[in-house]
Amino acid sequence: MKTKSFTKGLVGCALLAASLVTGCKEYDDTGIRKDIADLQGRVESLEAWCETAKGQISALQSLVAAVESRDYITGVEPVTEAGKETGYAISLGSGKTFTVKHGTQGDPGVTPQIGVAKDEANPSDENYYWTVKTGDDEPEFIVDPATGGKMPVTGEKGDTPELSVAEDNGRLYWKVGEDWLLSDGAKVPATGEQGDAIFAENGVDYTTDPNNVTFTLTDGTKLTLPRVNEVSVGFDDYELAYVGTDTEIALELPATLKEGDYTALMAEIKTEGGTGTAIATRAAAASSWQVEVTKPTFGTDGVCNNDAKVKITVPNTETTGSQAILKVTLVDTKGREATASKPLEFRGTSIAADEVANTTFEDGKDYMIQGNGAVITLTDAKEIKGKNVTISDIVFDSPKAVNVKAESVTLDGVTLSGSQPKTNGNAMMSINDAQTVTISNLTMGKTDGYNTIEIGLNSSTLPSEINIENVRFEEAISNNAILIFGTQSNATVNIADCYFKEVSNVLRLSNKTNATNIKVNIKDCTVDQWESTPAYAGFLICEDYTSDTEDKAKQNNLFGNGKITVTFDNVTGPHGKIDFSNDIAAGTNGEAEQAYYVFYDQGGVVQYSTQTYPTFIFK
Repeated sequence: MKTKSFTKGLVGCALLAASLVTGCKEYDDTGIRKDIADLQGRVESLEAWCETAKGQISALQSLVAAVESRDYITGVEPVTEAGKETGYAISLGSGKTFTVKHGTQGDPGVTPQIGVAKDEANPSDENYYWTVKTGDDEPEFIVDPATGGKMPVTGEKGDTPELSVAEDNGRLYWKVGEDWLLSDGAKVPATGEQGDAIFAENGVDYTTDPNNVTFTLTDGTKLTLPRVNEVSVGFDDYELAYVGTDTEIALELPATLKEGDYTALMAEIKTEGGTGTAIATRAAAASSWQVEVTKPTFGTDGVCNNDAKVKITVPNTETTGSQAILKVTLVDTKGREATASKPLEFRGTSIAADEVANTTFEDGKDYMIQGNGAVITLTDAKEIKGKNVTISDIVFDSPKAVNVKAESVTLDGVTLSGSQPKTNGNAMMSINDAQTVTISNLTMGKTDGYNTIEIGLNSSTLPSEINIENVRFEEAISNNAILIFGTQSNATVNIADCYFKEVSNVLRLSNKTNATNIKVNIKDCTVDQWESTPAYAGFLICEDYTSDTEDKAKQNNLFGNGKITVTFDNVTGPHGKIDFSNDIAAGTNGEAEQAYYVFYDQGGVVQYSTQTYPTFIFK
């Protein structure tokens, strides 16, 4: 294929118009003015056509990029304008989209047809380059003005040619960029009816081949992209996953995948110490972290059972908190690849759900208790202790409390279910001696519950940071949902994106050590119903259980004088948004809509004053 040459030209429209209207004042120039108006109308029409062509050139560039990167199509949706179908919106697996307009048949002798092609003279070059075709001429490569060579479609030097029209000696001609478009050495006139310059009429075929979509250009070039159902791989979510010494992670494969559709399923795990790789069930030993792939099984109908998984093995000498990236690749029979990645973080020795009841936990060790949705029934109260303890994706369907004692406690994806009356213990879960507590994605579904989570009741060490996020209390609690008996000075408590169906109070603070400068941030939380007795209603109870009279409570003053600052940010109670910024005292008025109060042991409410109540901020 040749390289199309262009020559620089001057636009003389303004000069021509000026010369045509000069001369004798009595000369009848009506016809000339009509010709000028017709010329201007023709220019405007062609400029509008060029804008449409420009958008389709960009769409073609997106298509070529998808072909070169082995992307795939996830959707083809008709586009309508004024009730008429005008093209198709194309969605790709990479998340990118582009729109192909329906081509129209014009005069091929006067419409420059922009296309793409590889350089057949250089078979090792897999790149596509822009071409142009006029009339019956063969497509020729467009010259890149920056390099003097072929103009690449994609890559660092990828650009798009720009079609335009310009006037020369009273006629309109085509230009590409700043150069005249030539055919046999002559400028190509912009006359006749313009058709489509990029995609052919009926140029998108997504019905003939169920596995592919074919795009046809006006010069006859065809480009093909596969559909999504040929190959894809992923996870149920892409958030950070906690792993122990032995952890399994399920893979998501297409429901339409058949055994003959793929040749390999690979997994790779990268850490600072190196890379571990597995293909199907074969593992390499390049890293201290190992990965093993279990390939999917297929039913009698040949369809995937979607039971593929990877097993992560980490030596128990690994440092807690170390992170890695898991990358899984599925390769189909045509050599196309689909990949998915997920971040991992090591949390300690793995303990399976069915091993919890009989495991003797040891101080100073790190444990990762991962259930993969398994249900644990503990007939006796169980203490889980260690240095760093993580409990993930487990359902505790137990009549007795679960007690966790460690420096760092993380609960992620835990569900509390079943029935636990108060006679079996005040709290469903008790956390002690923790310096940091992180609770996320917890669901409280127990019936007969009194208190749900107690922190720091029997602790020699109190937390400096507590983070509670996306916790849902789907069943009624007869007392408090979250109880924090004490923290260190300068501690931070964050409670965000939580829902409480029915509680006496959501949060109880006790500050038993009289710590100072405690920040409690409550954001985007909702309570459907709280204590029906107005004097004890509200989101927050600050309870001094060490004082049996109001005078003693005022003397101890565990909450006022700047010791605790509570921020309510978009928090909604049974009576609407909690916002007493105009009258702080009204938030503890003994009415049903009150939001907070200070309480002393033996049943009394301390009257509001800025000296004895926390500092409140409302947003």
